[in-house]
Amino acid sequence: QCVRYNEALSPAEKRLKRVARLKPLLAVTAPDEVERCESTFRAIVDRWNLPINLPSIDHWRSYNRQSSYYTPEGTTESESIFWVALRFFLAEGTEFTSRNNIEDALGAWLEKRTRNLTEPGIESFVSFIAALSSFQLISPLTTVLRPITGGTFSSGTLAALRELDDLIAWGEPSADLGDQPLRFHHPALAHEYLRRRGVRSTVTLRNFLLPRKFLFSN
Repeated sequence: QCVRYNEALSPAEKRLKRVARLKPLLAVTAPDEVERCESTFRAIVDRWNLPINLPSIDHWRSYNRQSSYYTPEGTTESESIFWVALRFFLAEGTEFTSRNNIEDALGAWLEKRTRNLTEPGIESFVSFIAALSSFQLISPLTTVLRPITGGTFSSGTLAALRELDDLIAWGEPSADLGDQPLRFHHPALAHEYLRRRGVRSTVTLRNFLLPRKFLFSN
């Protein structure tokens, strides 16, 4: 039997014969967890002489600092996510073909997560947020929704977005924007979401952000 974990009511793990109460594995990682991740992969690469030029923990810290989002109030740090750390250490130091294979395997969950987006216009909306997030820019909610939905949108659209809270972060309403900002939790998630939809170059990405009626103009 499984019991839903509630940190406020039951912070400790508990294992009995018929019931187990375990702490969930969280997507967000602490700095020491990333360091253990790097040291574990380095030991594996060294032991088996794998063809991976594993980035150092200093490279990770630099990468993480450079992954902040730009907002009217300044910069906002991206969440340090375990999936992003895995992708960084396994894919960054490999050659092109192997990198694609690794990214395909690591990104399979993301494809499954977004495969059943059935609300009208929701996939275009998520893709637009991903495109802006890949440039480390936030997406004002109504500003993005209006052109994609023709000016109106249903409560079902917002509910569908809320269900993607493991991908998309909802910021606090911004006085400068006069709106609520959205973004992918990390630009790497946005890049992978777009990569799996064939958006793999800067030129393609920029064209993707253009209004559709101007895509083929001279």
